[in-house]
Amino acid sequence: MSHSKRKAGTGALSPYQAAERLGIHVHTLSRVPPSELPYFTVGTRRDRRYLPADVERYIEARMVR
Repeated sequence: MSHSKRKAGTGALSPYQAAERLGIHVHTLSRVPPSELPYFTVGTRRDRRYLPADVERYIEARMVR
């Protein structure tokens, strides 16, 4: 798998929270490749979680300068 497996810690964002920070729909977020926005999975359902720092890096990488 191309996404990283990390231990869920405090401050991890759910897909809905990450999508809200990015200003996109959660379904659009699911189409972002893990090479651009890494995530880790938790639980038996393998729910995605995003680190706030990764979300911020994703935003920074797409800013027009």
